[in-house]
Amino acid sequence: MLLIAEWVYTYNIKEVPIMSNLKISDIKAFWCGASPFTKVYTNEGISGIGENVIHHEGILAGQVELLKNLLIGEDPMNIERLWRRMLNATAFEYAQA
Repeated sequence: MLLIAEWVYTYNIKEVPIMSNLKISDIKAFWCGASPFTKVYTNEGISGIGENVIHHEGILAGQVELLKNLLIGEDPMNIERLWRRMLNATAFEYAQA
């Protein structure tokens, strides 16, 4: 098995699939005082927490539902794919005059 450093330098990272049995199983938002956080759960009991910048409860709930629809079932180790999915779902191009 290659170490990550060996793997990055040995292969073109965009061509090598990331091999992981982890799958995102749920995403929830919670508050710690006045600060919102988002927690991502996986099928193997591993979870991650990130600070959120949305401070409106309704918008935060909508954001989490959008993320659930996009990310549940995805491999959390494939960060590039997840980032692109979220960007493509939330970025809008404005019509040119």
